[in-house]
Amino acid sequence: MIRTGHAPSSAPRPDATSSGQGKNQASSAPPAQPARSQRAASGLPWRGSFPWRSHDPGEPCRLVGRHDRGDCRPSSRERLSIEPRPCSENGVANMPTKAFLALVRLRYHAGMSTVTAPTIHCIPVLADNYVWLIEGADRATVIVDAGEAGPIIEAIESRGLKPVATLITHHHGDHVQGLGELTRRFPMPVYGPDSCRRVGVDTVVGEGDRFTIPQVGEFAVMATPGHTQDHLSFINGQAIFCGDTLFTAGCGRLFEGTAAQMLHSLARLADAADAIGDGATIYCGHEYTTDSLRFAAHAEPDNADIAARVREVAAMRAKGEPTASASMDLEKRTNPFLRIREPVLRRAVEAYVGDTIENDIEAFAQLRHWKDDFDGLARL
Repeated sequence: MIRTGHAPSSAPRPDATSSGQGKNQASSAPPAQPARSQRAASGLPWRGSFPWRSHDPGEPCRLVGRHDRGDCRPSSRERLSIEPRPCSENGVANMPTKAFLALVRLRYHAGMSTVTAPTIHCIPVLADNYVWLIEGADRATVIVDAGEAGPIIEAIESRGLKPVATLITHHHGDHVQGLGELTRRFPMPVYGPDSCRRVGVDTVVGEGDRFTIPQVGEFAVMATPGHTQDHLSFINGQAIFCGDTLFTAGCGRLFEGTAAQMLHSLARLADAADAIGDGATIYCGHEYTTDSLRFAAHAEPDNADIAARVREVAAMRAKGEPTASASMDLEKRTNPFLRIREPVLRRAVEAYVGDTIENDIEAFAQLRHWKDDFDGLARL
């Protein structure tokens, strides 16, 4: 089996009990401040329990709530907008939407995980699917998708892992058909969309949910429809498990969703990666990178990053290595479905259609059609 190596590490939160002091021992000393390295790892300066930053009145700020001493700290009422808004002279910021708050929290928790960054194992199943095993402390392991039970069970037993939960991204058979056998062998909770209750999901989760798996860490749930209507992505630290929504150098076909849904889902995944910061990495459901890069190179023949990636992926596949995991930074430079607003690619899509396209959704839809035509597939 193939092991991808360690996910990008995040520093653990300081614990007063780890110094040898009892939990109930009283102390008059103020709480210890986090180390500089931990502040850097979180991507946001922070103090106490809250991310914060100082600013001058009128400077753009996304945090709403307590602005005493010039510090912007999120409160239970904070809401954030897509664009930063200036704080007023008296320190009370405008009240935006809550979408960006979720991203700030993702970035904060990515740097403040209390669990050592896990090891992520890549398990090939079926023809070209991957299952991801997230190994935390004491070999506690979370399984992402269950397309085929045999290889998963073999990988778990050969490594001495202890499966504690399974996450399901969507209802397609190549992601769930091994779930019954897997949970009979290893009884454990199964998290996933409501549509997958019939195949074994017993803990339904959806957009905005968060849950913690002991010894592995906290997971954030993001609804990412497009490939299917029920598709979920799971974020754990700096790792984004995106199933069949976002592929390395590509995206899922629109079997149930629309171009508008897929474009929005991909944008949200990119925004989540931005909030996590450097090290944000995607883990996909299929080994499609070589095929996807052929189209990417066709659509942007002068893109040097794509050309370099084609060579790198060819070398990896020649050695039998998986390529369905990559940094989001690399994806933004080489994945055409994340580059629909890039002028060069936009002109290429317009040349394919033979007309000017003003609308991003229409441009994305035509790009998806172009990829299907390139692969000789029926349009959806």
